[in-house]
Formats: sequence, C-alpha cells, structure tokens
Amino acid sequence: MASPHVAGSAALLRAVHPDWSVAEIKSALMTTAVTTGHLEDGITPWTPEEVGSGRVDLSRAALAGLTLDETMANYNAANPNVGSIRIHQLNLPSLRNLSCGERCQWTRTVRNRLTRSGTWTIGHDNPAGYALSVEPASFTLAPGASQVLTITATVNDVTLPVEKSFGRLVLHEGAGDVPDQQLPVALRGNQVSVECADGHCELRADQFSSGYSAAGCGTSCSMLWANRFSAPPAAFPITLTTLSFLTGSSAYVHAGDRFDFYVYQDDDRDPTNGATLVGSRKGYLIASAGARLRTLVLEQPIVLNGPGDIVIAMTNPAGSGPRPATGELSNFLGRSYAGAYVGEDPVLGSSAVHLQLTPGGVGSAVNWVIRASGTTASGLRIDLGDAAAPVVR
Repeated sequence: MASPHVAGSAALLRAVHPDWSVAEIKSALMTTAVTTGHLEDGITPWTPEEVGSGRVDLSRAALAGLTLDETMANYNAANPNVGSIRIHQLNLPSLRNLSCGERCQWTRTVRNRLTRSGTWTIGHDNPAGYALSVEPASFTLAPGASQVLTITATVNDVTLPVEKSFGRLVLHEGAGDVPDQQLPVALRGNQVSVECADGHCELRADQFSSGYSAAGCGTSCSMLWANRFSAPPAAFPITLTTLSFLTGSSAYVHAGDRFDFYVYQDDDRDPTNGATLVGSRKGYLIASAGARLRTLVLEQPIVLNGPGDIVIAMTNPAGSGPRPATGELSNFLGRSYAGAYVGEDPVLGSSAVHLQLTPGGVGSAVNWVIRASGTTASGLRIDLGDAAAPVVR
C-alpha cells in the first residue's frame, strides 16, 4: 500500500508548493523521510535496502529547504537499453553504485527553495569499507540559487573485498528552522581487491566473458594501454612468468604486428604520475590473426619486490592492425589506462607519456584484457586476472 500513500503525499506537497517540479517534490519527500524504524516484527531495525530513503513525513517535507530537479530528457537518456548516460549520473536524491570498485563519484545539484538565504554544512556516515568526501563541505545560497556537489567514495583498503554497505549524507541548515535532509548511499566494491588463499592470489581488472571493444589509431602508432593490479603486501615478492592479452579479429590485428610489454611497480595507486619500470618483454609478433586470448612465457621472469600496485602495459610499435588494444565495457573498474607516448620505452609520469584512465585516454570506459601469472613469496602460483581462456564472439 506504499504507492497510494506516497502518491497522496506528493499531491498534498504539490498543493503547498505548486511551483515545484515533480522531481523536486519527489526529492523533498525522499530527503526528509524518517530513516529509523523496524520491520514488521517490531524488533529488527530496517536497512536502506528494505525501505529506501525511509518513511514519508509530510510535516518535514513541506519545510524542505533544498530540492533536486531532473529533466525527462535525462531520464530517457538513462534508459539501460538505449540510453547514453548511466543511471547514477541522474540528479537523484540518493547515491548508489554497486560497481564502485576502489573509487566512484557522483555530482548532485541542489536548489535553495527557502525565501531567505541559507547556509548548509554536509556531514556523512561512511558505508563499511569506504570513506566519503564532499566538495564543497559547506555552502551558502540565496533564494532560488543552486549548488553543485561532488561526492566521492574511496575504498579504505584495495586489498580487501567490500560487500554491499550503506551510508548517508546529511545536509544541515545553520538557522535550525528547517529539517535536516539526507541522501542515502549504497555501495559495493566490484572486483576491488585481490583474494589470496594458501599463497595463491587472483586479481581481475576486467570482467570479460564474450564480446569485446577494440581501440587504436588507424595503423601502428605510439599508443600505450595498461592495467593496474593491487596485491596484498604479504604476497611479495611476486615473480611473473607469463603474460596474457586479448586481441580482436583479423580486421583489427594483423599477422606480423609487434607488441611490447612493460611491467612497473607503483606506490600511490596512480601510474599517471609515475611508476618504476621493473621489466619488459619486447618484440612479440602475432603469428596468425584472429580474436583470441594469447599467452606468452617470459623467458626471463620479472620479479616485483613490492609492496604497491603492479602495472602491466602494452604498446604496438610496429604493424598495420588498426585497433591493437582490446577490452570489455561491462562496469568500469578504474584500473585501465591509455595514452600516447614518445620514445622507445615509456617512462610513466614523464612529459613523453600522456597516460589517462580510459574514459579520457580513448573516450570510452573500457577495461583492458591484460593478465599475468606467476608465483608469490611462498613459491605458489599467482594469477593477475582470470587464467581461463574466454570465448570470443
């Protein structure tokens, strides 16, 4: 029976604020809802997964100082089947990302609906495993003015898995005559960390199973693409013995194309500002074209002493294939990079390498299919990515 109650509440609120849009009415109902209560047994506290924003309280909603608006065009654009934007990009009165990975971000625009200026400060309850930050943390708005908020969630430990967890933002107006407003937060780390057991570790920087996206610049060029892996400190030293990568069809990668591989160690989870080159394998030639997961054995294994992230990069310095870099477009995990470089061996962080996360580097949030395997400090095998060969369609 929630639907008729909420619909009636919205109608009453619209009578109080006839100039508010439907989206603003919805945001006022959601952000002022009561967040504490119990399930039907009267004992078990409810969670945001069970009640969403909470229980409608019209006495609070009518006094909401801030609203969030959104257009029908953007709602249509967020259609998962044919849309051009992701749902979490909508200006909604909630923050949800169940594929957050090690870092995710939202922007929200709030509007002052008071008849006076107001000053708000933003507090937050962190979801388990994540830390929230908001910019700006406080702001002042004249009547009718708007403020863009940037909210960032950052995982606390990249080497630990994070299950679904909940938090909230609380916007408090300094005069104290309007209710606090809350935006619920729901997060889950998707392939955030490395799972290790008995000295065997697996890292994934892609979710590839079938289908792929290929990128390049027409013919062989000075393009670098890379994945970043986070191994637990106890796994080091790690000795890499094989490298694996996906290539696209014969229309994208040709026989005789050359690929070079570089392995770096990075200590701040950001290879765009620099990383230390530990080893390389240069001159791998494609024997026969075709879409497949290819594996090469490192004649000279590469030892990483850690701790820190492992960055595995590829280049295509010679050949005629127009799209040598291959990945997948499920949920961007924030671990894949691309960019142009100058010179023989890319020096990350230098002016000769312009590395960015793939949304900026190639204009698409692609996860490269680059993997590796080897042994940990205990002498047992480690897989950086899924060792199983996927099916390519």
